[in-house]
Amino acid sequence: NLIDNLSQGVLLLNKNNAPEVWNAKFEQFCELSHESIQNVSELHEFNTITEVFLYPSRELNFHIQELSNGKVIDVRRHFVSDGQSIITLSDITEQHQYEQSIRESENWIRTITDNVPAMIAYVNKQKQFMFTNKVYNQWYGDQNHDLVGQDLEESNLFEDWERISVFVNRALDGEMVSFESKETSVNGRVSYLQKSYVPNINSNGTVDGFFVLVNDITDRIRASQALQSANFELEERVQIRTRALENEIESRKHTQARLSEAIISAKEATESKSKFLAAVSHDL
Repeated sequence: NLIDNLSQGVLLLNKNNAPEVWNAKFEQFCELSHESIQNVSELHEFNTITEVFLYPSRELNFHIQELSNGKVIDVRRHFVSDGQSIITLSDITEQHQYEQSIRESENWIRTITDNVPAMIAYVNKQKQFMFTNKVYNQWYGDQNHDLVGQDLEESNLFEDWERISVFVNRALDGEMVSFESKETSVNGRVSYLQKSYVPNINSNGTVDGFFVLVNDITDRIRASQALQSANFELEERVQIRTRALENEIESRKHTQARLSEAIISAKEATESKSKFLAAVSHDL
């Protein structure tokens, strides 16, 4: 029998919803014997003999169900034109566990990255956002604005895209780059950002994309600017004081010179007076 070789459980229903043909896999999924299925006259009777829900509607013709034995199955109903329908059961336990593990990992990564002050993102080799954390979204959009899937250039997030694109291309060529950028947030806040692009190189040595790490260094830049301004002001004050001292020294030199000249003049006058008095005394 062809359907017995299928990995899926298969049940063929007639137009009255009564079982007509099924395979051994169907029996295994439902944990039913061949005889017990033969005694079923309508589909809804399965609800009383198996935990597998076999009654998906035309509007919702499939569902995922986790069984008590730990298996996860995909139940689908396919309607055909003559009123018959086919129900298929597929074991998707491994796929479900893998997807659940991926979701848990993503949630864990999201929890971590959404609680750090840095902006974090991942860009694929097509230059599209594949991940952005909460801080990144708050700066370039808002918490309800999903950047995932958007093209870097077409997103119009970067004021100086021509400059930014140079670093993007270098990162996609496998080079780790770091640079500073002055940008304005969606709320109008002007900040200095330190950006690092780290290539994601796979086992084949090719680049799949790059990680983005952005830190706000506005306080550091402003502190540096304030220190530089203070240094300039201090240097200017030193120069002014130096010139004042030089002027004062020069003024004292002139004063000293005038004082020396006055002393010499006084000495000469004293000598002249002494000679005069000596001459008068001699005459007297």
